[in-house]
Amino acid sequence: MGRRLTARERLDRAIPEEQLRVDFAEAAGYLGWRSMHISDSRKVVRRDGKDIAVGDEECKGWPDLFLAHPRSGRLLAVEVKRELEKVTPEQQAWLDDLAACGVTTFVLRPSTWDEGEALLREPRR
Repeated sequence: MGRRLTARERLDRAIPEEQLRVDFAEAAGYLGWRSMHISDSRKVVRRDGKDIAVGDEECKGWPDLFLAHPRSGRLLAVEVKRELEKVTPEQQAWLDDLAACGVTTFVLRPSTWDEGEALLREPRR
């Protein structure tokens, strides 16, 4: 039998991704960041008895939040995940490409909130 989860671990696992994203964007706004969230424009439709995704494949994997801090010139791309959810290969590819272009990237989970907040508070690099 595995170890029992702490109260913090149970709480972290219960926080929905959307709430985490909204809260982080709000915190960023208080610190002078502008944020953008692109809703998934892909839709699932039924064709020939199968559910298929249609729409903007180019957006597949784009980070949940893209933030800009005009005073410092910093950019931050944030992929938001529930505590135990994994980053998809498409999401990781976008994070890697954006990082290669000089954008700070981060995977935000409930347990990494403090680290994310520290990124928001960092002065210009």
